Amino acid sequence: MRRLKGENSLSNHRDASINLPLIAAIVGVATIGGFMFGYDSGVINGTQDGLQQAFSLTKFETGFNVAALLVGCAFGA
Repeated sequence: MRRLKGENSLSNHRDASINLPLIAAIVGVATIGGFMFGYDSGVINGTQDGLQQAFSLTKFETGFNVAALLVGCAFGA
């Protein structure tokens, strides 16, 4: 295959196909992951007082536990 002078190898590829199902799957997983992380963050925010009272935690311990839970939510999502 010969290239014409000035032709860019990345331009004008008519035979290149786009894998739309794969792109849709990636977008779907990312969307659901973001939703779940936001939902988990909201749930954890609402349970801070309950965690503090149930386990007799100080403010620092509560903050540390919430931060650890959010890291777990990020990996889980």
